[in-house]
Amino acid sequence: VDAAYTSADSSCSAPFTVTFNNTSNNASTFIWDFGDGTTSSAASPMHTYNNYGSYTVSLIADGGACGVDTVTVVDQVVIDSSFACVAFTGDGTQTSCFGTLYDSGGPNNDYPDNQDFITTISPVNAANVTLTFTLFDVENASGCIYDYIEIFDGPTTASPSLGQYCGSVIPGPFTSSGPSITVLQHSDQAVVGEGFVADWACYKANQPPTVDFTSDVTETCTGEVQFTDLTIGNPVSWDWDFGDGNSSTMKDPFHTYASGGFYTVTLIAVNSFGSDTVVKTALINVTKPSAPGASGDDNCGPASLVLSATPSSPGNTISWFDQVVGGTLLDTGTTFVTPVINTTTTYYAEEAVQAPAQSVGPLDNTIGSGGYYNFNTFIVFDAFVPFTLVSTQVYAGTAGNRLITLRTSSGAFIADTLVNLPAGPSRVTLDFDVPIGIDMELGIFTGTANLYRNNGGVNYPYTIPGIVSIHNSNAGQNYYYFFYDWEIRETDCLSDRTAVVAEIFPEPAATYTTVKQACFGNFSGEIDLTVTGGTAPYLYLWSNGATVQDQVGLSTGTYSVSISDANDCNASESIFVGIQPPLSITTGKSNVTCNGADNGTARAVVSGGTAGYTYNWDTSPVSSSDQVNNLPGGSYTVTVNDTRGCTKTSVVNIFDPSAIGAFSIPNNPNNGDINLLVTGGIAPYSYNWNTGSTNEDLTGAQAGVFYFCQITDRNSCARIHALVMPNPQQSPPIIDKGEQLRKVLKDDVDIFPNPANENVAVVFATDKDESYQILLRDISGKLLSSFNNQSKFGDVSHIIDLSALSKGMYFVEVYRSGQKTVKKLVKK
Repeated sequence: VDAAYTSADSSCSAPFTVTFNNTSNNASTFIWDFGDGTTSSAASPMHTYNNYGSYTVSLIADGGACGVDTVTVVDQVVIDSSFACVAFTGDGTQTSCFGTLYDSGGPNNDYPDNQDFITTISPVNAANVTLTFTLFDVENASGCIYDYIEIFDGPTTASPSLGQYCGSVIPGPFTSSGPSITVLQHSDQAVVGEGFVADWACYKANQPPTVDFTSDVTETCTGEVQFTDLTIGNPVSWDWDFGDGNSSTMKDPFHTYASGGFYTVTLIAVNSFGSDTVVKTALINVTKPSAPGASGDDNCGPASLVLSATPSSPGNTISWFDQVVGGTLLDTGTTFVTPVINTTTTYYAEEAVQAPAQSVGPLDNTIGSGGYYNFNTFIVFDAFVPFTLVSTQVYAGTAGNRLITLRTSSGAFIADTLVNLPAGPSRVTLDFDVPIGIDMELGIFTGTANLYRNNGGVNYPYTIPGIVSIHNSNAGQNYYYFFYDWEIRETDCLSDRTAVVAEIFPEPAATYTTVKQACFGNFSGEIDLTVTGGTAPYLYLWSNGATVQDQVGLSTGTYSVSISDANDCNASESIFVGIQPPLSITTGKSNVTCNGADNGTARAVVSGGTAGYTYNWDTSPVSSSDQVNNLPGGSYTVTVNDTRGCTKTSVVNIFDPSAIGAFSIPNNPNNGDINLLVTGGIAPYSYNWNTGSTNEDLTGAQAGVFYFCQITDRNSCARIHALVMPNPQQSPPIIDKGEQLRKVLKDDVDIFPNPANENVAVVFATDKDESYQILLRDISGKLLSSFNNQSKFGDVSHIIDLSALSKGMYFVEVYRSGQKTVKKLVKK
């Protein structure tokens, strides 16, 4: 005897009915123990387990004389709500924590029409239930007035509604606020669809979360991805790792990948009972094109520049913008010519990869019966992403204009185009930018359509998954109106923008702040050059070969200079160095009036050159005026400089007349004639004898008598000549040079005449060489003038000019040989 059987071994919910198939050999009686306290003697019994748990099943097979055999299987039947279940709408309450719910048509059939099916998902010990749809196709209509799926937050359809849904856009996910969620499937008597597939999962209290998430795309050229958390179990924190070095702690983060490639995404979710992790390897494929290579341009000073960009792949297009993000589209193409710009400006090149053309909708009007239709009507479709409706195929009954319009579900205008159609088939270019939207309308809304439409063979929806679904017409799903074989393109893939610099270098400018003209007859011209703008350092090249900034030692002429800065920006200047008019000095002078005086004058009158002259006389001390006074006789050199630095010298000779000299010769001693001879000074002379005579010669002089004469030259320089007429018997005659004069002078010093009006002579006699000093003071003792000189043997006379003095009394002081003599003088 051999005891054996087969049976189902697990279930996601109770009650669970199990059929035990007996496969024993050589046995005639059987005893079953189902492990829940019940038994059976049937050969192949059916048994219902009413409670969750694990059950050990035993079978005793009795073959009489052949013997007895027993088989026992521990945990043969396990009923656990954590097992995933499969259910259909209408199956009643589902108590498993995990499962998949199909519409009543199942995974292989459309849902039936004209029915209402209800399924409640209420797992044992659940805190909440999350329902996630993975497929959804229910007859679409505005307001879902025909077929719909309605979700309720609770165990019955009396619970709060979470919304009615139709069409092909996947709703949800939905999470109940309590342990139950209810699904109602409603259909009317006409059009049906594929239905839906939804997964449910429960969260049980006192358990870590069960982590899951989804993303709106898995392939993107923009790098933009919206992640949605699907974690069950009331998570309180999230830790996302996007696989590119970036992370987030948001529940449903939006992330932008900067570079192309495959990225693995990890989510860790935490609740108060623990954490869970899900890793989705190579989930996101970013196909973002590389930024274009680019080269800028530059110029010295304002200019229009040519910028260029090279796409990373042939056939990609380049667009130029004025901002790194957004901004204004300036031009397209691999080159961009800027307007004239004055300053350095950055532009941005963006590379676009055109999305491939895709086709949706019936390829032509041969899908079934139909004909030309004259009235306004439209096709209804959903756009899941933005795209461009490039063109479509139409069939016109007659040639003429048609206004094709794109509207929202509420009839709001989006775009239109007026086309002139020939009779028969034609391809119409639309280039409509279609936004994301549900139940959008493409049709003829004004005028006569007279375009072909099908009323048979229509098989909605016409779909490009994730992009567009044409699912209805305004007349229902048995009609397809006008627009066949849609050509669409998704939004172009755009690269990051490459900065391209149009650089304007500041231009150097040369100015000459000082040009010193060359002095007549020499190389003294100078140029002081100043450069502004541009970028230092500067290079210089002069027409005379010099490479320095400033020039010196130039002759008259024109000099040009070329300047190059660090950016090779250039400037030039031409500068004329003139020649100064020659300096000319006309001298003037006043000679010394009397021998040994210091009243000479020298002056310089300058012309030519550049006015603003300076003077330098070699006097002691040096004089810097154009005229020098109080000079003794001698030779004086003046150096004149003009404001340009040109120089001229000239010499002035101040004449110092020799001292007045006199000697007398008795012409005829017998009759007393004396012949007076005068030298030195400046002729003519005037004479004043003490006899009162004003003649040069004296007559009638008596022998042995003392005579003297004041001799005055043209410059009022005076000399006293004294003599004693000799006896006729004396030979030669004796001319007294001082002894007799001293005898007649009072106190050895006399003033003649006194009182005086203009000039007086201070006279004295000396018998040796000695220095003397004559001072003139007023009655208060104030010094008015002084005179110093060296005397020789003989008579001395000094003339004092009184013309500038007021009438009154003055004192003359004479110092010689350590003696002081004071004489009173009266100015009349």
